[in-house]
Amino acid sequence: MISFQRLLGREDEFCGLLESSIARGVASVDALREMLAHRATVVTLHAFADARSKNKAATDEIRQRLITTFVTP
Repeated sequence: MISFQRLLGREDEFCGLLESSIARGVASVDALREMLAHRATVVTLHAFADARSKNKAATDEIRQRLITTFVTP
């Protein structure tokens, strides 16, 4: 069976980016969960928005690296 790491060739680079994206996704879910747990008080969306923004940046980086890896010879 072909592993994802072997398919991508640069296993450390892509796996690090994927782990970073996952961690940032978890952080955004945690921030949202915390916000929903304290609905009775005034809560800002700053922590959620910040985590979501960082996750989006990591996802965009993964997308760009995949494009340059698989599309560009």
